[in-house]
Amino acid sequence: MLARNIYYELKPFLPRRLRFALRRFWAIRKRKTCGNIWPIDESAARPPEGWPGWPPGKRFAFVLTHDVEGPDGVAKCRQLAELEMQLGFRSSFNFIPEGTYEVPAELRAWLTANGFEVGVHDLNHDGKLFRSRKKFAGQALRINHYLREWRASGFRAGFMHNNLEWQHDIKADYDASTFDTDPFEPIPTGAGTIFPYWVRRQGETGFIELPYTLPQDSTLFLIFRESSNAIWQAKLDWLASVGGMALVNTHPDYMNFEGAHTVGEFPIEFYGDFLRNLKAKYEGQYWHALPREVAKYAAEHRASLMQRWTGATGPASNRPGVKIWIDLENTPHIPFFNPIIKELKKRGHTVVLTARDAYQTCEMADLYGMHYQRIGRHYGKKMILKAYGLVVRMLQLVPFALREKPALALNHGARAQTAVCDLIKIPNVLIMDYEHSSSSGLGQSEWTMVPEVVANERPGKRKNKKLLSYSGIKEDVYVS
Repeated sequence: MLARNIYYELKPFLPRRLRFALRRFWAIRKRKTCGNIWPIDESAARPPEGWPGWPPGKRFAFVLTHDVEGPDGVAKCRQLAELEMQLGFRSSFNFIPEGTYEVPAELRAWLTANGFEVGVHDLNHDGKLFRSRKKFAGQALRINHYLREWRASGFRAGFMHNNLEWQHDIKADYDASTFDTDPFEPIPTGAGTIFPYWVRRQGETGFIELPYTLPQDSTLFLIFRESSNAIWQAKLDWLASVGGMALVNTHPDYMNFEGAHTVGEFPIEFYGDFLRNLKAKYEGQYWHALPREVAKYAAEHRASLMQRWTGATGPASNRPGVKIWIDLENTPHIPFFNPIIKELKKRGHTVVLTARDAYQTCEMADLYGMHYQRIGRHYGKKMILKAYGLVVRMLQLVPFALREKPALALNHGARAQTAVCDLIKIPNVLIMDYEHSSSSGLGQSEWTMVPEVVANERPGKRKNKKLLSYSGIKEDVYVS
């Protein structure tokens, strides 16, 4: 968090060439470890329960969006829109209300008159929107002003930062600040779905979330310097095969209409050919819609997209769109938490993982396609070494927890995480699986979860509101 904040303070003074060089240096190394989740995360293909399919009986949905970041992008909007019109497409252009450029009313009017959509992109686009809850509330009022003035339905935060719980302050019909999978974003944890989902507040209020599902143009063509749109094509083919939403997010600022591929621009033909190939290969099979149309359709079917909500009492995993930290301390934690992670992502939560480098835990997590941060290791069999290793790992986990700021932590007997959560006041669910289990004594969990049969063996704690139980036994989870 601190490093990210420092970067956004320095960003206005860094030349674009240097910014892309730094991002490329980091992303190329990270790409080597992300082949199992990028550009395709197979686990994101599961449709919501009761999903009615796309109208009118189409195989998949196809949605185009553009984020306009600077004056160069504004100057290219009309040219880009004309290209899309020639090919039979329409899109949404998202403008920064109080950024480095004026948003011409004439351009907005021309776009809407020609069947395009106009959306609000952040407020200042400076990376600071979610730094303070109090400041965010004030900025949300300004964002709502532009939503009304522009008659806009949608919002997308800058840099794909998001806090879906805070974003209920923004009175948009939909938000588009998330993605199915994109480990190269500043906050790399994805929504884990290629379908729209309903972010519900207490009662019936809420908004539709539309994650982008194809890699961003800046990532492909400026960071990785891809010389073709082959990755777009491959991801589109996969999305079509599983019936998902192909939502594209590009930037007019980075498009070169003269065909050049430079440090800061890519040839417009990469985009144009992608649209032409889509029409040639999938004509009649996709529902091409504006984001607001997809959001309207999803809202009409939100019962099948609903996140569960039980009110303000109880673990945060019941609340809409929160960040949950799971610590994988030992090998059996991988198959145990794997279905739980998928279910949490399906409900719209963000899941961040840490894993201890011991007993092949990291190797198994890799096998399951999990994206985690490796923290800590095994120090030996002797008790004094185990105690030393526990203390060291606690100290190593603290910076991670402070940076990620999870709303809830979840573990199966992970002592280091429980202690850290108790120390820095993160609500924690500790899972135990037999009647003689006990806490480590290093920290107290907010809730303890045990099988129902174990809860019944503990009559003194049966009425404890912080003792949660589930039917069946732990091993049932492995085969779920």
